[in-house]
Amino acid sequence: MNVRYPKAKESSLTLAPSIDWDTDTIKAMLVKTAEAYDPADQFVADLTAGNIVARSAALANKTATNGVARAANLTFVAPPAGQTCNLILYKDTGSDATSPLIAFIDTGTGFPIATNGLDVQIQWDPAGIFAV
Repeated sequence: MNVRYPKAKESSLTLAPSIDWDTDTIKAMLVKTAEAYDPADQFVADLTAGNIVARSAALANKTATNGVARAANLTFVAPPAGQTCNLILYKDTGSDATSPLIAFIDTGTGFPIATNGLDVQIQWDPAGIFAV
């Protein structure tokens, strides 16, 4: 059910709070599969406490050409073993209370992601991560 959060869609239309894919610090997080997609969630702080397994560094080489979001593949460095995870993209403002959620990803090759204590590689679809 890969889906964009409704408030992220609204942000791209109203610019409040704005998300600029090209210039903002966009990160990914691995969340336990117990963290179900909730369209009412807007910020990282809205997620269930304890369900965030790992956070990535900022996505690199981001582009938003023709409404398609792309970025370089990324690596989660040695997330804790024994977790089954989905992925959430978010804009990192430095505070979970104001860091808006962008997309919830739980389908595709390798999903859900099983962690074993080793690095987890995320290879985005060449067609893009998502489109608006």
